[in-house]
Amino acid sequence: MATVLGILGGMLIGSSNLLDRALTPFLDFFRAVPPPALVPALGLLLGPTLLSSVTIVVLAIVWPILLNTVTGIRTIPAVRKEMARTLGLTPVERLTKVIFPSLGPNIMTGLRISVSMSLIVTLVTDIIGTGRGLGRLLVDQQQFFESASVWGLLVVIGAFGYLINVLFGLFETAIFSRWPEGARPVG
Repeated sequence: MATVLGILGGMLIGSSNLLDRALTPFLDFFRAVPPPALVPALGLLLGPTLLSSVTIVVLAIVWPILLNTVTGIRTIPAVRKEMARTLGLTPVERLTKVIFPSLGPNIMTGLRISVSMSLIVTLVTDIIGTGRGLGRLLVDQQQFFESASVWGLLVVIGAFGYLINVLFGLFETAIFSRWPEGARPVG
């Protein structure tokens, strides 16, 4: 959900000078707020349900995707846009053959940041909320001074984070294996 909202919102904002000027102060504000800091405020507004926890995670991790997409739209070379017009590409062809390939590295950068951040925000949401997941279990075990359980849970959380990053790396490699050599992101 965060990916779709971030990409569509970023494309809309980046494509419109009026929206860009109107929303830049708002975007700059949320760029400066650490996503885990949003969790308590959003939790108070939305309440302690599973739906609110999912909403909190989506709202907290959408920003890197949105901001990187806005930056990507702003930095598409004018010559690419003009080339698409000159060739008479339809709007759908412009989107699929010029815009999305140009945005690929920016979107992937936002996704990489959001993937890592999602585990943190999910754990914070679980710890603060009424969840029954690993975050709540970690706090419960810590309160009962069950150090072996706490360390075991930290290993599970770390392994899960590592697995998520490995899977995302494989996804990223599969996506960019078809990209032209000079257009591939570094790293």
